[in-house]
Amino acid sequence: MFDIPSSQIHEEDRTKIWKHVRLVDAVALRRETVDPKKESELPYVGLEHIDTGQVDLKRWGKGTEVSSLKNRFAKNDVLYGKLRPYLDKAVIASVQGLCSTDILVLKPMEVVLPEFIAQILHTQEFISFANSTTTGLNHPRTSWSAIQEFSFPLPPISEQREIAQVLSTIRRAQQATREVIQTVREVKGSFLDSIFSSGSTTRLPIAKLGEICERPQYGITKSASSTNSGPKFLRITDIQDGEVDWQSVPTCEISNDDFETYKLKPGDILIARIGATTGKTFLVGEVPNAVFGSYLIRLRAGLSVIPAFLRAFTETRFYWDQIEKSKGGRLKQGVNIGVIQAIELPLPSVDQQKSYVTAFDELNSKLSVEKERLTALQFLYQTSLHELLSGRIHLSQKGD
Repeated sequence: MFDIPSSQIHEEDRTKIWKHVRLVDAVALRRETVDPKKESELPYVGLEHIDTGQVDLKRWGKGTEVSSLKNRFAKNDVLYGKLRPYLDKAVIASVQGLCSTDILVLKPMEVVLPEFIAQILHTQEFISFANSTTTGLNHPRTSWSAIQEFSFPLPPISEQREIAQVLSTIRRAQQATREVIQTVREVKGSFLDSIFSSGSTTRLPIAKLGEICERPQYGITKSASSTNSGPKFLRITDIQDGEVDWQSVPTCEISNDDFETYKLKPGDILIARIGATTGKTFLVGEVPNAVFGSYLIRLRAGLSVIPAFLRAFTETRFYWDQIEKSKGGRLKQGVNIGVIQAIELPLPSVDQQKSYVTAFDELNSKLSVEKERLTALQFLYQTSLHELLSGRIHLSQKGD
């Protein structure tokens, strides 16, 4: 699956062979603070540039774009964000430049490779340690004096190199998968825009949701229960990234009449009507016995529109412009049944909708496959990271 080194892998406790060192014994803190106005030719790296775990050259700024003092870093320095939520990010600098003072610049000593230190800073052990050292309520952060005492097993240079190569191979696969996901999303977005763009309004009839759907319905007000008595009780918070883990959805006690009134069926579209997720939608597929909460609005498509086509419409700028306009920039304003009924969309024939839905399904299927692949790679990385860096699995060497 991956281009992993051909060295034979053995399961063995290497912690008795490797020496344990503190971070301060393996790296030094580079303390070179400069005025960026005097170093305008150097690139600038902020916390946001190391968010993905690697520095993206295309996103770098210039030293002249920032006025406050910045830290200098050199090629092969390890850049680590000391501000939460960047405590699990570390990158190796490929060139010299300037960075935010919220980034610790770590200079590896001769006993350790930069790529090995970067992997150490990605371990759950180190991340937990760093989190335990943070101070401050509004912007929790750690410091060099706090993390320098972190200890870890240090193998010989040759084994460090092979460990880093294996882990880097997995990370490259992760990055490649993220890029595929981004590409598919962009293709899907372009496809949706081509159907629902303003230009489509001149080619297709315009319909309001109130004309092509049954009257929208507010959900029921109930208290969630963990007793597993009664139907599932779906709330806004149970819908994550357009999906629902029904196993984790709580239940509620409800009368038979109310259950029949609020029972979810395949093809139902649920719309968040208040809060930060206002306007977000979920298309119900296979569903257990379940009802929906009062912060959701149910929309049921009529004969002239396919539910999957309607759900795809709610991902477009044409839809979101109308949602934002109805809110007037007020987060608590939300949307109501009247707003939903007034939303307009270009409406092709049912046969055209079917062909579009087929294309949507293919793109969504590709996204699902790639997301599952990324999840598997993330698990593989964390497992390999722990096993290799703890010494439980080592890569055999003929010598340094």
